[in-house]
Amino acid sequence: MSLHVYRVGPESGRAIVAVHGLKGYGGRWRVFAEEQLSDFQVFAPDLRGHGLSPGEPPWT
Repeated sequence: MSLHVYRVGPESGRAIVAVHGLKGYGGRWRVFAEEQLSDFQVFAPDLRGHGLSPGEPPWT
């Protein structure tokens, strides 16, 4: 299964993975990443069934 991932910041920046909460999606990290983490490359996935990521089963 593929997950949709938002990427913010310079490609040369150190990588950070930001994970959203139960009712969120990865895009919620965009403004925070642009304002507070501008030197980092932030990857924020939409977890299964959230945002633009698929939500089909099986769920185990």
